[in-house]
Amino acid sequence: MISLLCPTRKRPSKMEEMYGSALETATNKENIEVWFYIDEDDIDSQSKFIEIRKKYINSFAIIGPQIILSNCWNKCYDLSRGNICFICNDDVTFKSNNWDVEVENAFKTIPDEIVLVHGEDGMW
Repeated sequence: MISLLCPTRKRPSKMEEMYGSALETATNKENIEVWFYIDEDDIDSQSKFIEIRKKYINSFAIIGPQIILSNCWNKCYDLSRGNICFICNDDVTFKSNNWDVEVENAFKTIPDEIVLVHGEDGMW
């Protein structure tokens, strides 16, 4: 399973855009989960998560105090189920078909599976 760890704040439309693009381009959709960290004062993102949860079964949220970004990812990681974790933000858009298979295959090439994997980001 691949866990997308995604802090978000006051950009509810980006939440579904990110997760929707991940699922649309993934081969094994059932093996993708998302963990959002949402600040407790961000009511719009909390409402959007309720909509997302109804649409996508493997979506989860932690609602908590506003904390530094790295701690948001850590909180999501602590509860995630994936053997591969994707640290992302809500402004990521997945465009490569079969990205999940490519990521899993890259991990298989490293005996201890401790590796940083990335794809083309379109910047260069």
